[in-house]
Amino acid sequence: MRLDFKVATREKVIEETQADYFLSTVLLVDDSRVDNFINVKAINTNQFSKEVHVFKRSKLALNFLNEIIEAKDIENFPEVIFLDLNMPSMNGPEFLEHFERLPKEYIQNVRVVILSNFISEEVSHKLGKKHPRIVRFIEKPLINSNLMELRDNM
Repeated sequence: MRLDFKVATREKVIEETQADYFLSTVLLVDDSRVDNFINVKAINTNQFSKEVHVFKRSKLALNFLNEIIEAKDIENFPEVIFLDLNMPSMNGPEFLEHFERLPKEYIQNVRVVILSNFISEEVSHKLGKKHPRIVRFIEKPLINSNLMELRDNM
């Protein structure tokens, strides 16, 4: 299991064991290095996904998704996106606006899980109504029970 994080704008964490994983690829977009470390550890511990692509900036995550699209590599497009709401430069809702403009054949089955330190009922209702790909709102950090519940409901 690889849990080391470098000071980088992107980390790709691949679980090296031959375990059964729920998903192949997830994308984690959060500007907090500590939250990213905890979230990746939870994802790996629960065998939620074989690959975790981590970005501290939304624009870089969108660039990554566009690279997959340009390469016509739909098999490696993330199945779930864990997205922080509050980030500098481009926040979570702005990311979703850009994400929704990507080709439908790539995004049609992607589920979005919003991660935040605080999620008001008003914000969750407004975002959930505007972005139907959002399947859950979770207060950070991810914990085992969150991932088990997601797994059970997907």
